[in-house]
This record gives sequence, C-alpha cells and structure tokens, in this order.
Amino acid sequence: MLKIDKGSVARTIKQFAKEEYITRMVSQEDRRQYCIYPTEKAREIYTKIQGLAVQSESRLVQNFTDIEREILKNLLDKVIGNICT
Repeated sequence: MLKIDKGSVARTIKQFAKEEYITRMVSQEDRRQYCIYPTEKAREIYTKIQGLAVQSESRLVQNFTDIEREILKNLLDKVIGNICT
C-alpha cells in the first residue's frame, strides 16, 4: 500500500538482524514467511526514541491552540488515507 521497495525492506531487516535489534523466525502458518520480533536491545532504544519523538512533537505544535492541533491531526489523517488508497 505504501509502495515501499521490497529489496530495501529486505536489506533493512537484514541489517537490523545483524545488529541484533530483531530476530527472524519462520512462520508456523506459512513456511515462506518470517515473523520478526524486537530484541531486548531494540526495546531499550525504543523507549529513548519514543521520548525524543514526544519532545519533538510537543516542540512542533507548542504555539498551536487545542483546536489547531485537532485540525492538524484531522488533515494528517486525510493525507495518510490518500497514501493508502
């Protein structure tokens, strides 16, 4: 739906596995598929990244009113909807 290059995704997943951020396991339902799980290393940095994302978002909309924030959220939801169609 997002038109992401399969090769690029495969390279990224391979790199994350090499750096021990994810583990790949063959799916029990479909042996052609892999299930991807975050490692403890990934969970640790996720918390840090999530905190930075919240700080960045707060800084981006710091001068917005509550109504402006709601309008922005609705518009971004529409943009995402357009991407997925």
